[in-house]
Amino acid sequence: MLRCVVRLKKNSRISADKVTDNKDNFSDKSLSVSLEDNMKLFRDIFRNDDTVVTRCLDIPYSGDISCCLVYIDGMVDTKI
Repeated sequence: MLRCVVRLKKNSRISADKVTDNKDNFSDKSLSVSLEDNMKLFRDIFRNDDTVVTRCLDIPYSGDISCCLVYIDGMVDTKI
């Protein structure tokens, strides 16, 4: 996943070196069954990247279902 992000970052507002530095810090981490834990990990990995946008939602009338949207700003068509 981080290799793909490094490729995307070549034209981004931060340097690929900052993303690569995070690889060393999080290489021992993995996803869990907790959405909150996973989003915290994701935000920690991309903390220096202002192009990564996250939006967390609670789905009404669905019980206790929550979800999060994650996208790279500038790769989304805002005119839709």
